Amino acid sequence: LDINMPVMNGIDAARKITEDCGGIAIVGLSVREDAETHKQFFSAGARALFAKGSSIADICSTIRTVCTN
Repeated sequence: LDINMPVMNGIDAARKITEDCGGIAIVGLSVREDAETHKQFFSAGARALFAKGSSIADICSTIRTVCTN
């Protein structure tokens, strides 16, 4: 999920997905790196959040970890 999406932001989408489909592992991508955004996203049920400048290797490694746990 992206934090900044049209219609519904990523935090609200994560919350809705978590409520409706509890077993889904949510990974976010955002240009916003502030602590409050991270706190809200994880409180909504996300398992990881990356800055859009993160390396592909870091993103792939975390997705593999999140999806197997």
